[in-house]
Amino acid sequence: KKKKIKCDRTDSGVYFKTLKEGEGRQIQYNDLVSFKYKGELLNGNVFDNHKKPVEFKVKELIGAWKELVIEMKNGGKVFMVVPPHRGYGDYDLNDIPPNSILVFELEVVDVK
Repeated sequence: KKKKIKCDRTDSGVYFKTLKEGEGRQIQYNDLVSFKYKGELLNGNVFDNHKKPVEFKVKELIGAWKELVIEMKNGGKVFMVVPPHRGYGDYDLNDIPPNSILVFELEVVDVK
């Protein structure tokens, strides 16, 4: 609500809004994908911000990312609010407390 973005909800509880449709084929589970992204907690604390692309294999992403990325195409951009069970759960990751709700803006830069 703070960002005034109306979101859809997946069956697993991830809220998302497609900000930009991509082009080409849909991303596959075994693809290597380059992303630009920003991750923050609900209180606005930024825990990760990659303005330059970073590469990840889709199959190694957190649950929420996997769920939404396989619906995206190259150049696509999405906003998502991730419940703990689709993020890092009860793990304590320094800047991310256990059972945190996460907010991401994610852009697909390249797909291999």
